[in-house]
This record gives sequence, C-alpha cells and structure tokens, in this order.
Amino acid sequence: MDLDPNTNKLIVTLAGLQGSLVRNLVQISQRSMLKIMESDTRWLASAWLLLLLLCHLVLSAPMEHQVNEGSAPEWKRFFVSQRTALVNDSTKLFCKVKGKPRPFIEWFKNGEALADGKRVRITKFALEVMNTQLSDAGEYACRASNQHGVLWGNMTLRVIKDMDDATPPFEYDNNFNTDPFSSVSREPVWSRFKDRATYISGSATKTVELDCDVRGYPEPNIIWYKVDGGKLSLLDLTKSKYVSNNRWKLKIDGLALEDKGQYMCVVANIVGAINWTFTVDVLQRLPLAPIVDWIDNQTAIEGDTVRFTCKIILSDSQPFLQWFQHYKVNDSYVDEKGTPNVKLLQQSGYRKTIDDPQNLVLRNVSRKDEGWYTCLVTNTIGINYKSAYLIVTTEEAAADLPNKNMTASSQFCHGSLMVITTMVIAAQAYQG
Repeated sequence: MDLDPNTNKLIVTLAGLQGSLVRNLVQISQRSMLKIMESDTRWLASAWLLLLLLCHLVLSAPMEHQVNEGSAPEWKRFFVSQRTALVNDSTKLFCKVKGKPRPFIEWFKNGEALADGKRVRITKFALEVMNTQLSDAGEYACRASNQHGVLWGNMTLRVIKDMDDATPPFEYDNNFNTDPFSSVSREPVWSRFKDRATYISGSATKTVELDCDVRGYPEPNIIWYKVDGGKLSLLDLTKSKYVSNNRWKLKIDGLALEDKGQYMCVVANIVGAINWTFTVDVLQRLPLAPIVDWIDNQTAIEGDTVRFTCKIILSDSQPFLQWFQHYKVNDSYVDEKGTPNVKLLQQSGYRKTIDDPQNLVLRNVSRKDEGWYTCLVTNTIGINYKSAYLIVTTEEAAADLPNKNMTASSQFCHGSLMVITTMVIAAQAYQG
C-alpha cells in the first residue's frame, strides 16, 4: 500500500521507539534476573518473564493497522451519468457513496457550488430539482470526501419540452465494475405474479390507474408512451390529467373520449428491459330519462302524518324533482283548455328546496288533503313521473275503507291523462 511521506516518517519514528523500548526492557530483565538468581526467588522470575512477553506482543502489533483505520469514498451502487427530465416536472440526481467515516457530499452545476434553494433541495445522497425548467439543463457533479480521499461523479441533465424529441433516460455508466452488489444484478421483473390487466375501462369524467410495478437492480427507470396507429409517442406527463403519485403507477383523471387507446410502459436498467401495454376504454354514460319507482296509494285518518316517497332508481344526469297536488274546479281536474289544475308543493333547487326532495311529508292531514299527488322527475334526456292517491277518513268511517279504495283506483285512470299534461308544462318550465 502506498503511503504519503509524513505517514512513512511517523512509522519509522514509532518503529525506532519500539526498538529502543524493547532493548531497555531486555536490559532491565537481565539485571533483574541476576538479582533473582542471587536471591533464588523463583516466583518473582516468572512474573518478570510474563511481563516481558506482554510488552513484546503489544509493541510488535502491525503499525499499518493503527495508522490507516477507515476507508476512502467509493460508489455504493451503479452511477447514473445521464438524466432526462420534462419541463415543469421534477427529477433527482443521485450520488450514493460509502466510506469510513461517512463522506461529506457537495454538489456543483457547471463548476459552481449549489445550495438548498427554492427549487433545489439537497438530501443525504441526492440533489432534487423541482419544477424543472430548460435553464436547469447542464453538467452537474457531486464531490464525496473524507480524510482518506475524494471521489467525483459527473452527470449530464437534459431538460426537454418537445415530446417527439425525447429519448428514454436509460444510460448507465458501465465503468464501475467494483459494485459490491453486482452479483445480484438482474433485469426488471413484475412485482406481482398474478395475471396483469391488459384492458382497463372507466366511465367518462372518472379515473383509471395503470400499474407497472417492477423489481430489479440497479433500480430501473420507467417511461410512458401512448400508442397511436402502431407509433409510439412519449406521454406528456406535464398535463394535469396525468398523475404520477407512485413511481410505477400512472393515473388518468377526468377520462374523456380522446383518452381511449393503448398505453405502454417501458421499464429498463443496464441489465435488461420489459414493457407492458394497456388498452384503456372510456365508457359513455347511458342516455336515459329518469327511472322512478312505484308510489303506493295511502289511506290516513284525520290528524295523521303522511309520507310519499319518490325513489329515483337511475338518472343519467342530475335529476330535477317536483311534487304536485291535483285539485278540482267545478268537479274537474282540468280547465276548459285542458290544462290541469295543480299546485306545486316542493321541488329540488330554487327557493323551495328542502333537504330530501324525494320525500313529500303532509302533517296533520284533513279531508281537503285528499286527492292525487304526482312526483315529476326530469333530466337533460327526458321525463318520468309516478302518481299516488291519498284517502283521508275518520276513525268512525274506517269500516268503509275497502269501498273507498276501489273509488280511488277508478279515479287514477282518469287522472293519468291530466298528469301527462302537467308533465309537459313542468318540462317546458324546467328547460326554459
């Protein structure tokens, strides 16, 4: 091992002191032994011999080990010499080293020292550039040092704006063949062994997630493409609809028809590369008018509380719900023009909005509340409605309820025609 001149001088000095000390101990031992022989004290002679042996063992220890504890900085893993980043994205440059004591790391760009700033953050082994701009491109370097040596790592950062000119950032420096983990290097493999999805569908305006989770060493890079007519084009991850909140997963927010198609992830390291293609389908919502459940007729005693429920089973878009009460004028539910006589009780939206518009609650009912009630539901596609009849009676007349119910059923057939007219009037008001 080559040592600097100062270290050589120190070793020679210590070796001289060692030799001098050993000679002195030998002389002292010889004089002591003469006295011991004269006094014939055998146990004292054994003690002196043991002391002489211990001193010899301590002083003869390797000087090189005492002088050179620790190690110079060296690479902990493969070193990435080139990186490519997109404008408005973020990227990390790594300088993963080891040494004893732990090396101190400094970062430079085009020869100028870097420090933590608004868009630059220095961590334990990395330099992170956030909200990357074209001006961030250039030559970067990390300097790892301790008292045993200095190690430099040089890297180039490219910042691209035009997706068509981009190339995958898969360049690795092969000059570092001293990686202690090189024996376990392997190409990327899928992390999950179950069947991987090839077809993913989602409704318009919803979100889908593409998963390309892998394992491999060195840590692979990933890049996403859109496949159009067999031609690959780099996916523009600067668009807000693409969310990469996990290194291996890509979310597509706010699905639209133009998002249909094939997407490919390419994952690679110095050992190999794999890819996977997803087919994304965007499902359009069904163009349906509201589907409304049946409403039962009811019978109540004066003073009771009555609840009618208009349950909307399905609606393509936000439904608009209205409750009407029909009444007679001159014993007719319609006027001379055929317009129904109705009273708007409540509706969803506007001033008469209530917390639960699907429920119509009539409290302390009386005979004047008896009659037809209609729930009218509209959306941008069409209209639907359901009607029910309320009978209000006294406790004394409860025995006649079966006959009353028969009357109500016959009136429903007559009332259905005027409900249709009401539906058209309400729909015109809603669309206007």
